[in-house]
Amino acid sequence: MSEFCKALVSGSGTSYGAFNRHRCSRKATIGEYCKIHDPATIQAKQDASYAKWKAEFAEKEKVRLVERAAPQLFKALENMLHIFDRGLTEPMIGRKVCDEAIQAIALAKGDQP
Repeated sequence: MSEFCKALVSGSGTSYGAFNRHRCSRKATIGEYCKIHDPATIQAKQDASYAKWKAEFAEKEKVRLVERAAPQLFKALENMLHIFDRGLTEPMIGRKVCDEAIQAIALAKGDQP
């Protein structure tokens, strides 16, 4: 085991900035790497970041689905209110309105493209 981390880094610590690669100056504490450059630590941070991004994306996707289905949902609700205000006289009309509402709800849930 060497005394210093074996990771190659670049940055402003030298006179050449990002164009000069050199070995990390930290002591090796986990095998041949420091705590910052240990591959397992880096992978764990990337996994945590990806999980956070995935959760945020899922929430945004739910909102997007509801926004996309909103016009159909409002139309179906207006039709249902119109029919129920006047009294349901034609069963087929009521069934058609209910089917429109079911389709709009399925679209909002993401069950239907």
